Order: sequence, then C-alpha cells, then structure tokens
Amino acid sequence: MKKCFRENRMTVSVRELVEWVVREGDIDRRSRVPEAENAMLLGANAHRKLQKASGAAYQAEVPVSRTVELHFDADRPFLLTVDGRADGVIREERPDETEEKKPALTVDEIKGVFRKVSEMEGPENVHLAQAEMYAYILSEEDGCVPVSVQMTYVELKEEDAGKAPKLIPDEIRRFTFDYTYEEIRARFEHYVALYEPWIKFMVLHERERDLSVSRVTFPYPYRPGQKGIVRKVYEAVTEEKNLFVQAPTGIGKTLAMLYPVVQSVSAGMGDKIFYLTAKTVAGRAAEDAVRILSEKGLAFSCIQITAKEKLCPLEKAECDPTRCDRAKGHFSRVNDAIFDLITHETEIRTELLLSYAEKHAVCPYEFALDVSLFVDIIICDYNYVFDPHVYFRRYFSGGGTDSVLLIDEAHNLVERSREMYSAVLLKEDVLSGKKLFADGKQVVNRLVKVNRILLEMKRETEERKEWDATSLSGLYEAAASLQEAMSRYFDRHRDRGTEEEKLDLFFEVSDFVSTYDALTEGYLPYSSFTEDGRFYVKLFCIDPAARLAERLSEVRSGVFFSATFLPILYYKELLAGDPEEEAIYVDSPFDPTKKKLLISKDVSSKYTRRNRTEYGRIAGQILTMAASRPGNYLAFLPSHKFLEEVALSVEEQNDGRVEVIRQEKTMTDEERRAFLSRFKEAPERENSLLGLTVTGGLFSEAIDLKGDALIGVAVVGTGLPQVSMERELVRLYFERTGKNGFDYAYRFPGFTKVQQAVGRLIRTSSDEGVALLMDERFLYRENLKLFPREWTEYEVTDEKRLSGAIRSFWEERSEKRETIEETEERDDD
Repeated sequence: MKKCFRENRMTVSVRELVEWVVREGDIDRRSRVPEAENAMLLGANAHRKLQKASGAAYQAEVPVSRTVELHFDADRPFLLTVDGRADGVIREERPDETEEKKPALTVDEIKGVFRKVSEMEGPENVHLAQAEMYAYILSEEDGCVPVSVQMTYVELKEEDAGKAPKLIPDEIRRFTFDYTYEEIRARFEHYVALYEPWIKFMVLHERERDLSVSRVTFPYPYRPGQKGIVRKVYEAVTEEKNLFVQAPTGIGKTLAMLYPVVQSVSAGMGDKIFYLTAKTVAGRAAEDAVRILSEKGLAFSCIQITAKEKLCPLEKAECDPTRCDRAKGHFSRVNDAIFDLITHETEIRTELLLSYAEKHAVCPYEFALDVSLFVDIIICDYNYVFDPHVYFRRYFSGGGTDSVLLIDEAHNLVERSREMYSAVLLKEDVLSGKKLFADGKQVVNRLVKVNRILLEMKRETEERKEWDATSLSGLYEAAASLQEAMSRYFDRHRDRGTEEEKLDLFFEVSDFVSTYDALTEGYLPYSSFTEDGRFYVKLFCIDPAARLAERLSEVRSGVFFSATFLPILYYKELLAGDPEEEAIYVDSPFDPTKKKLLISKDVSSKYTRRNRTEYGRIAGQILTMAASRPGNYLAFLPSHKFLEEVALSVEEQNDGRVEVIRQEKTMTDEERRAFLSRFKEAPERENSLLGLTVTGGLFSEAIDLKGDALIGVAVVGTGLPQVSMERELVRLYFERTGKNGFDYAYRFPGFTKVQQAVGRLIRTSSDEGVALLMDERFLYRENLKLFPREWTEYEVTDEKRLSGAIRSFWEERSEKRETIEETEERDDD
C-alpha cells in the first residue's frame, strides 16, 4: 500500500484490497504454519508450466491498473489506484449463439495448494474476488466486453520439490464463471465500496491529526535538558538518522521523545510511531504521555499491544476453532469490530480493547494487531519489531517504511536481542518426533536423518564444542528438508487436528533453519548438554548489531534512550553496529545535595567472601541505613540465594525498628503490585519499611516511587552476571575481536544493573535520599570510570562510620529545609 493522503490519492494492490474486505473464516494455529521453504518456488513452477501449456493465445503475467474516483470528500475527489498482475489472459475469437465471431476474454488465476483439488467444491472467495477485479480492469481496457474468470487450482506434491511439477489432469481443478460487462463492473465496484469506508476514515483522521498538532505545545515548562532532547530527536527523525540518548531517571524522557516525533509525523516526515519497551508496565508511561498530549488537543490515536496469553479469555491460549468460540468465525466478524472501535475511540487501552472484543466475539489479540493498522502510535514489546519469529510482518516484510522507532530502556535490548536471534535444536525433541509423526512417512524419514547427524555431533562433543557455518551445513540442509516435509504434512492433515507437541517441534526446526539462513559474524554456534544431559546445538547470537541493523535500515529513524547507557560506545556497537552514531548525554536536573552517595569499602559480594560473617556484616549495614530515619528503603542483592542468606542475618539483627518484606523467586502481577503498594502507604511511619530485592529483577526498573515512597537504596555488589558457559563464550568472542572480553561479558552489563537500581531513588526535584553502594570493588579504577556524571561526589565509608555519615546527611537536609521555610515565610511577610 502506498498512501499519499496529503495529495488525495492512494495505491493498493488488488490482492491487498480483497484480502482485507473478503476476509472470512476461523483463526487456526494450524493454518499459520509457514509454507515450506520452496512452496513459493513450487507454485511459481506450476504457474510457468501451466502458462506454457496453454497455447499461443495465452498471455502470462499481464499487469493491470485502474484508477477510480471516490467522492467522500466534498472538496475534491480521492483517487484510488488498484493494480496487480493477472496470471493469465486469453483473447480469442469464438462463436456465439448466432454463429457470429466476437472477441472473447478470459482471465486465468492460478493457485498452487498442498491439498487434494479433487475434493474442492469451489474456489476460495478471496481468490475469486482477486480474479474478478483483474477481469473488470481488462474488460474495461478491451472495450467493456463480457469476460470469463477461470480459477485454476494445482495440487502441489512433496515429490515435486526441486523440480518442475508434473501436471496430471486429475491434479488440476478449474472453476469457470462468465460475466457480462455490467456484472463484472458491479463486482469490482462492490469490492471498492467495501474498501471505501476504511480509506475515508484514514484520510479524515490524518487531516484531523495533523491539524491538531499545530495547536499543541509542550505540556509543561521544560525541565533542564528536556528541550535539548526534543531538538535532537526532531533533527534525527527529519534527517532520517539514529540517535542514542543517555538521560537520567525522572527527567521526563517519555514526553521529550514523543512530542518531537508527533511534530515530525504531522509535517510528513514519518508515518507510524512505534514506542518499544522491555516490559508491559513501561508502556503505561507512554500511554500516560499520549493522554497528557491528548488533553492538550492532540488527535493522535494509540494502542498498547499486550501478549496473547494476557488477553486470551481462555485459561490456555489455544487458537483452535474447535476449542475457542472466539477463534471460530473470527475473520468473518473482525472487520465490523475494528471499524466500531476506531470510529469511537482513540486511546485504546487494554480494558477498552477487551470490552470491544467481547462485544463482537473476536479474539482480542488478533483484534489488537488489526486495530494497530489504523492508529498512529503503537506501544509494544521489542519483539514485535525485532524478533524474526513474531515481528509485525504487516509493517516490516515489504521493504522500507517511514516508521519511527522510540526504544525505551534500550540497554535491555542487548540481552533480549541475543535471545531473539539465537536458535536451539534439541536431539531428544527430534527423536521424540518419530512417535508424534508416526503417520507421516516422509516426515519420519527426515527426522531420522536429522537425528543421525545430531548423534554424530554428540559423539564429537565432550562438554562443549564450537562449530562454524560450513561444518553445520549438513545439519541445516537436513533440517530444512524436515521443515518442508512437516509443513506439507500439516497442510494435508488440516482437518484432523494437530497436537501442540507437533507444532512446537515444527517451530523449533523452523527457527533453527531461518536463523542459520541469517548467520552473521556475530554468531558463535556450539553444541553442549543441558543440566539433565540432553544434547543440543545452538546458533548463539553474541553480537546482534548486524541483525538489528537490518530492521533499522527499514525505518526512518531509531531513537534509543535509557538512563544507563554507559559506556555509550558499548551500546552503539552492539545495538547499531556503528560507533559513529550520534549520541547525547543529558545531565541530571536535580539538586545533587539532595542525594547522598556512599560507598562501603569493608564489604563485598565476591564468591570468596560469601560466608555467614560477610552476610551478617552486609545485613548490619543495610539495617543501619534503614534505621537511620523512619521511611521506605530498598536493598538490591546479587541473587535470590544471596537474598535468602542476607534475609536470615537481617532477621537475627533486627531490633524491631524495621519491617522487612522480600521479593520471591516467582511473583504474579498481583503479588508484584501488592509489594509496591506497601511503599505507597502513609509516609508518616514510626518504623521503617525495608524491601529486599534482586539486582536486575522485577523492581530494578520501570517502577516509580516518588517523594517519601522511597528515601534509601542499597546495592550489594557490582552487578556482575554469574559465570556461565555462555557468559564465557561472550567473553571469548570479544577477546578474539581485540576487545576486553571481561568488560563486554560481565562488567558493562553488571554496572548497568547497578545504575538502574540506584535510579529508583531520585525521581523528582523534591526527592531526597541515600544511595549506598556496598562493595569494595566500586572503588576500583575500572568501575569508577563507569560512574555517571551525577555520581562524581561520593563518600567512602565503612561499618563504623556509616551511621554517622547517614545521620549527618539527614541533619543537613533538615537544616536546609528549615532555612528554605524561614526564607519563604519572610518573603510572604
């Protein structure tokens, strides 16, 4: 689709138009199985073979185009161009009933399918609609003549792989329909009429949206640093560049990001805005920012895409029409649901979406994806843009777009990308597939071959073995052949029902094949064993820059922002692959005297010092901080096991002045909210509340505890990830490229988690509190170099001096507040 609404015109393909207005049927996960890798090749071969055998009068691949005027706008007509390519056109002389000769026109539409065509009762409606639109355009070109539509279905077979298909009469099915010119024109006009309301909505909404931007100014007085962000983001979008923004927590990054992009989109520089987050809770800040701008008059629409499992009304999300009433007939109802929603709502929050989905009895998840086509701002997880398995194909599979990506908390994207772009193939899963697919001989034969190759690799692997792409080519080819056989199996057994285990294995194999196809220098393939002894091969993506760059090249601009982008070169290399990308550092606007940064030098989380004595010393200092002044405190510990040990010591030493709550290994959303709600209760406490949490866990980021809700944070350890096989592979990989492998694998990711934890403390200009870094290693030169600018003033302390240092800070703050109050009273007098 090519939209030029400002010029009152639009071009859409015939196929795209009919696939929207003639949608019908069920949601069925089985029907979403990707086609075999060479299915398109088989279909193309069938097309060519049929076209060649159809005689001299048969013209193949005939381009068609027709522009029509739509008159929903009183000022001027809107020009809609529909175009495409007809598979075949036959023009020949044939006798009519009066034995006279007249031109005869036939339009042939060829479809290759992996099912028995002899059992088909008629063409699929969407296929026929496509052919009818081609037929009208060609009839018009030939002088408004009658026309025949021939729907040709070719049965594709597994044995056709890699060669031209055999065209056996019993395996070709044709359905023919004759139309007068008036009839075929009516069919064309019918499809256009079904599409017109959608165009009208998009055109009028865009006009209203762009007009509203001229009335909207930044909703608050700019905080220090905000105006610079707005200017730089606007420049990046208008100049089609990427940008990295390091800005402290609490500065108002979300509004400062959205406002300039809204301005650029309304000026024709940008289309959709994707606001990407690592966690759903972070998307709420973006929703709130859109609401604030809307209250000022902005007419941008917005939706947050939530995971299918959270939206599904069933206990288990099963996209099977035999088990879900919403799935059955979903596509026959969903267009009415979409139009109802988009013509009545602009801020589409989850609760609102669910109510409309229930009203129209449609799947809320699929409904949300379709609604996103008609909104301006899409708030969603990183996966929907970057993950090769679940990304929005409707936006990113057809080449470049004019979209803008706003990537929140982008420091998380490094690890997330490693997960997205890696793939694992388990030998035991392949072996179990023989029983699952016992009724599919071709699938079983290919499973046996893949298993044989994995067995050979297993024999060569002791604990771990690295492989290169060439040495894995045999496994890849066997897996690709298995994928094709499984895909055809699903198509042939569509009506029988498909077990989840079969689909899970199919997607495991497909992910491996597609990941191998995309291998870059950033990968380190290896084989090893799980803890319970199962053998696997993993295509491990260590440096995701090349894969991320593919998507960035398809959009207008990508803006990465975070409060923890240090060192910035590390993130530019791993997220964009270009150390020359522009980056800005925004200083904290908050009074540095309102935060006391302390470094305790006589404790450590080193493994060699993890004992009861050290846990007791750490617990004592945390309690000292929490007991120094009644209030709310968070302590971040390196792991759940470490937390448990410190919690025991806290319990032993606690004199009752501190109430302690703790993060559990697994917490539901409700339990998480209950934990946070304790910090938002009455601030006038006689005793303190101390929350024991895990560094880098649920409460390390995307929580907003302002004012007295949090007055102290302790971070134990420098955040180093636990040593593991894959961490060591990351270290080795970067050492081989000439970099400091320890920094890339451990130090940089660890220190990011520390900064995030400390960032929970000061959220507004009125906040004040104590940040206690508890590890002697914070004083190492390598770590001091990573301190952000606002950490330059710190005090080194220990067990003996800690209480006095904290007490002194609070006394100074109390005196400062009294002085301010006295000054304000004199001014009032």
